[in-house]
Parts: sequence; structure tokens; C-alpha cells
Amino acid sequence: MIKSKRGAIELSITTIVVVVIGITLLTLGLTFVYNIFQDIGEQQKQITAFSDEKIREIFEGSEDYINIPATRIKIKIGESQTTDILVKNVGATTLNTLVLEWDIAAAAVPPAMGSRRGEIVGWFRSPSMTASGNKLTSAVGSLGQAFDKKLRYDISPTKGQSVPGIYTIPLTLKSGTTTISESFFTIELIS
Repeated sequence: MIKSKRGAIELSITTIVVVVIGITLLTLGLTFVYNIFQDIGEQQKQITAFSDEKIREIFEGSEDYINIPATRIKIKIGESQTTDILVKNVGATTLNTLVLEWDIAAAAVPPAMGSRRGEIVGWFRSPSMTASGNKLTSAVGSLGQAFDKKLRYDISPTKGQSVPGIYTIPLTLKSGTTTISESFFTIELIS
């Protein structure tokens, strides 16, 4: 009888040791994975800051008023993507407040979206953006000031309303009714 109790105690102690070692290894493994993901997040922030700095340096050497780092954007319907548009003061001319205008009415769109251009206006989101009919506008600043301004936009084509295809959106930098510069970017929608 004594031998079976001793065996039971040894088995219980062995089980407890195995469980403690298992929990310890699990905790160490989870801590290791957590630290790796924190390092990756920090590196991503550093890479983003470095990229923004390099884009700004390249843009400073440009003579263009409007600079779009990615002129062709590929988005899956129902997903969202952020893009930047950089606006630069090239001349020393003093003009009224500048406005960046997105003319959806003049955009080249797939035939199935031709009569539904107003829905495209709803894809774009930015705190600095206002919609009026088939046009979107963003206040930029004044040409009399030296500035480089980065405008950030979220593009979110909605499911059920968007049609796959190529959309070319014209951009116009205006001061009042005077056109300062024109550019465009292309959105490729995939399903």
C-alpha cells in the first residue's frame, strides 16, 4: 500500500513540474512574439517617417505645384487606401487662397459608372475636403506664403455601388477662377 501512495505522489509531483515548465515556456514564447511585433511596429513608423522625408526632399527639387507620389493607385472594392498629394509654392506671386479641385464630372470612368459619377465623390475622405455636386475641393493656403503642404486622403470605394475598372481623376490647383496647375491620378478598382 505504501508503494502505491509513493508512486502516486511522484506522479503528482512530475505532473506539477511538467505543467510549471509548460506555462513558463508558453509565457516566454508569448513575450518573445509580443516583443518582435512591437519592434516591427516601431520599424514601420521609422520607415514611414523616412519615406515622407525623402518624398518631401524630392518634391522640393521639383518645379511642379502638384506632386502625387503614387499617380496610379490599385484598390480592392470595399477596402480603403490612403494617399498623399503635395502642393508647393513655386512662384513668388501673391494670389488669393489656393484650392485643389477634384473634378469628378470630367473624370474618365468605366461606362457603367458614367451616369453615377456622384457616387465617386463619396469615396474620398479628408478633414480638409468639401463636396459640391460632382466636385471636391480642399483649401490649400496662400501663394504669397512659402509653403509645402501635404494633403492626406482616404479613398474607400463602396461595395455594391462601385464598378471595377480604371478611373482617371483630374486635379486642378486654382486661385479664384485662375488655374495655377493641373495634374491627374488614376485609380484601378479591382473586385
